[in-house]
Amino acid sequence: MTPLTAPQTYAIQDHETIALSDPNQAWRIQSGHMALCRIKSGKRQCFFTVSPGEVLFGATPQDTELVAIALEPTVVESV
Repeated sequence: MTPLTAPQTYAIQDHETIALSDPNQAWRIQSGHMALCRIKSGKRQCFFTVSPGEVLFGATPQDTELVAIALEPTVVESV
């Protein structure tokens, strides 16, 4: 059995992004809000806002890139 590591917490500043390109990575929002967006052909399209307690999951990149953009100073935890 492999021991679990403690989750790491990160402070994200307003307008900073987190790439969601790793399907083995997830992020729980502790405080603040982030927008889930895709970037395709250099154009950004946002889908919804993620709030405290909600989780963002990474995905294998296809023809588009998924990112989370901080809408305000935000704290996230790797899960």
